[in-house]
Amino acid sequence: EGLTEYIRLDGSDEVVRIYKNTKLTDNTVLQIGDSADLKLLHDGTDSLINNLVGDLYIQNFANDKDIIFKSDDGAGNITEYFRLDGDTVIMKASKHIRHLDGIKSEFGTSADLQINHDGTDSLINNGTGHLYIRNSADDKDVILQSDNGSGGVTDYIRLDGSDEVVRIYKNTKLTD
Repeated sequence: EGLTEYIRLDGSDEVVRIYKNTKLTDNTVLQIGDSADLKLLHDGTDSLINNLVGDLYIQNFANDKDIIFKSDDGAGNITEYFRLDGDTVIMKASKHIRHLDGIKSEFGTSADLQINHDGTDSLINNGTGHLYIRNSADDKDVILQSDNGSGGVTDYIRLDGSDEVVRIYKNTKLTD
């Protein structure tokens, strides 16, 4: 039969302190900012974070800690999809990344290297400097493969790293 503090209006720190869980019912919007520029909402089905002005930052100031994005894996389990790793300063994908048709992967500040599939054809496009295809593994090869004419795949050219030779497995036509 004692008293329990739930809310304190703290004038010395100029804050409102809430000591118990707070529940907003469905379709009740938590509005933040003088013009309600940031809104948090659960509509009974979906949850939304709406930012109406400026950039939206998600920041983690804890030293060597991560921002981890998780979701359902289609089987009722929660699994990691990607991580912004504060220790190694790398973005790590934990699942496959699928680019839809016509969406490019661009590399370099000016998007100098682009990889794209347009729904029909695939393209690797280098817009500056040399394009290197390199295998740095000891005694391993670079292998160019294509359809074998019967629905399978076969080697056409092999840069053999252990024998230091170029092997061409198919007839070669050299034009004028």
